[in-house]
Amino acid sequence: MDISCLYSAINDDSGDLNKLCGISCGNHHNNSLRFAWRPDFNQPGQIMIFAYWYVKGERWSLYIGNICHNVDYYFELTIGTPTVAFSFARVEKSGNITDRRVSFVKYKLPQPAIGYYLWPYFGGNNTT
Repeated sequence: MDISCLYSAINDDSGDLNKLCGISCGNHHNNSLRFAWRPDFNQPGQIMIFAYWYVKGERWSLYIGNICHNVDYYFELTIGTPTVAFSFARVEKSGNITDRRVSFVKYKLPQPAIGYYLWPYFGGNNTT
């Protein structure tokens, strides 16, 4: 993520989450798993990363940790039963993986598990 992700807080809507990537299991507003983000308005230059998911139409999110702009990170969704691991880690210039963060959420994959990939989306009413 680059510096363009660091927009300023404008109003109460600044708490909205932008979607980074994930998967849908059918309609993405019914059953899906994604990473989401927003600038950390209390720590300049930092971006907050969240697990973001829908279960039977109910939306959930969980803060995982912060990242810095203009630094490479590796993101991974590991789907198990009955949990999903949302993880990310910093990728050093040497290729080494450091500062790994993992959060687990309860999620039962709907059957049949037919879906599609979800790509970046800027949520809310504010524009970046």
